[in-house]
Amino acid sequence: DLVLTTEEALADALNRRNNQDDVKTVFTPQQLAYNGESDFKRRVFLKIVQEADMTWRQTSYFLENILSCWKTTGDIDKIREYDGFDAENTEKVLNLIKAEENPLSAIEDFQVAEDKKVGVIQPGWFNELEKKLLPDKYGTINLFMDEEHQLPDFNIFNSAAEISSCLKQNIDRLGSENTAVVVDPESSYQQLIESVLASEDISFQTQKQFSADGDLRTMVSLLRAALSDRSVRIKDVRPIAQQMGIEIPLRDQNKYLEDIREPKKLKEFLNVVDYMKFGQFLEKYGMFVNRDLEIAKTVLEDLDLMDETVSMDAVNRIEYYLKDFELVESESEDGVLLVDPGKVSYIDRPAVFFVGIDSEWAREIGWRPWIDREHEESLATEKFKLLLQNGRKQVFMVQDKKMNQDVTPCPYLNELIDAEFTKFSELPHQNVRAKEQDRKDGFAHTRRDDIETDKIKAISQSDLNRFALSPRLYYFSKLVSDVEEEKMEKGNIFHDYAEFYVNCSEFVEDMGRERVVFFMLDHLKPYTDKMDKDELETELRVGVKNINA
Repeated sequence: DLVLTTEEALADALNRRNNQDDVKTVFTPQQLAYNGESDFKRRVFLKIVQEADMTWRQTSYFLENILSCWKTTGDIDKIREYDGFDAENTEKVLNLIKAEENPLSAIEDFQVAEDKKVGVIQPGWFNELEKKLLPDKYGTINLFMDEEHQLPDFNIFNSAAEISSCLKQNIDRLGSENTAVVVDPESSYQQLIESVLASEDISFQTQKQFSADGDLRTMVSLLRAALSDRSVRIKDVRPIAQQMGIEIPLRDQNKYLEDIREPKKLKEFLNVVDYMKFGQFLEKYGMFVNRDLEIAKTVLEDLDLMDETVSMDAVNRIEYYLKDFELVESESEDGVLLVDPGKVSYIDRPAVFFVGIDSEWAREIGWRPWIDREHEESLATEKFKLLLQNGRKQVFMVQDKKMNQDVTPCPYLNELIDAEFTKFSELPHQNVRAKEQDRKDGFAHTRRDDIETDKIKAISQSDLNRFALSPRLYYFSKLVSDVEEEKMEKGNIFHDYAEFYVNCSEFVEDMGRERVVFFMLDHLKPYTDKMDKDELETELRVGVKNINA
């Protein structure tokens, strides 16, 4: 009559296979006991902040620990028995949680009708709170059979781009509705895969977090830049300017915003932000980007900030809120299914591609005193074992090296494979290259033959060596420099000057030391605090004098 599981995806899949339409027989404990909103934790958090006179950090700390202890031990009051939790704040949070309708209380109070025949899938996966919902008698359903499952070979690729390209080719062949991709959402793979699928108009399902919304991130960056006490550099606001449709040359990225004439409207906006209320700021920013900012508006309304004056404290609260709660947009229900390996163990697709399978796949287990880490590690390994057996066809797509460093396989693999290994190439594998794709026409463009060119008369020996070593890295360093600190750039310019002086000493002598120092000072200006200008000038004069000596 009733089947219980801790895996929501498994419950949904089994219900879809039920021949009786609209009749569900498989539930998670929360699905069975509670029909309310799913974001209970966020709602209680905001209520505690408003009523308990506690900081956001305190509220988050006590709420997280009380809920964790309640789920693990099955007793909401058990937290009182552990040291390190201030009694007064603990009581405040406990009382507010108990006063709110919530799924954990619903699970604790729910009773399954005695006349129902109940089956439980993997009872060992239920925490102590969920076990309270189970009847005295039930049938056990084991997800694992006695026979061994043979893992497929690992497909090793040279790059993430090759993985995404090969993945796209397989999705074209199999169909998006038949395919799932298991990938760490924090990895570089996820963004690349989403970009490839979107560019080919292949639909996909995933949960987008509010914190990943471009407009919301740009809004927070803009607020921080406007409220900062220090002078703002172009590189700090360049992404903001791009979102606002303002073009700023890349060569100016280390200059101070106040030292360039453009962009006037951005500079004017930054100057008045701290006099605005958040609602006014959002309206003005929306006019700049010419878009509805629904997610940003939702966050500000949740935090009751629309009528509050912009401040750094409020911006910190926004960032903390986004970091602490997994606020997600509604996801589409069509296309390739993108799955987080840390949250799901069952996938209802015939073809499943596992991308990465590195150490980041390990589930995070807390160090709280009520947590049995050995049990949790065993549970995580079992769920990983189930995850790898999903689908009629499993494909492992990995890299053996990234940035010339060995990739560490997921530690759970050591529990499943009876062999010693430290990298994927020590396991059964095959090296794979994606098939070449037909080149497309690219973007529309007009050929220009009237562009002026400059002839290079001298080449730095150091730069030439870097270019010969790796042309790609040489050009990349010209576009995106890692040299952010004054002392590193100062060393570079002294080195370049010494090299130039050795090869072109007469030219340098004719130029004069003053012009050399002025040129160096102008070059280092974007990397130097204005208060240190005189000290830097003295240092440059001494350095040039020593090189010339």
